Amino acid sequence: MVERYQVDPSRLVFEVVETEKIEDVNHLKHVFEQYKKQGIQVALDDVGAGFSTLDMLSLLQPDYIKIDRSFIDHCDTNSENEAFLRKARHLTREMGIQILAEGIERQEELDLCRELGFDLGQGYLLGRPAPYARFAKAQ
Repeated sequence: MVERYQVDPSRLVFEVVETEKIEDVNHLKHVFEQYKKQGIQVALDDVGAGFSTLDMLSLLQPDYIKIDRSFIDHCDTNSENEAFLRKARHLTREMGIQILAEGIERQEELDLCRELGFDLGQGYLLGRPAPYARFAKAQ
């Protein structure tokens, strides 16, 4: 597809949604390695929920992780969630992985994620879904 549509592979991110346990982690690791060899970045979604745990980071070496919204929700008042976020930020910083907070809906959640040094965020506080996709012009 990259060749067919002449897409710069470095502009693509292959995202694995981790709501259910993956049976063959080694296969997923191989898939990630193949995409990365082609210049495509890889991401783990919903980290902390289901199968995606922080333990998988060293094995899979993703470029990005997206922290499940259940850990972001009221993270400023939930000490367990805050501890998880601190640990995730520490590990991702050590490994050079970008970290994204999903489901930011309150200013206090955004403030904590900023304080912890999260790289990216998404959620209703930052912007609502649009009825149509908006594409930025290539630079």
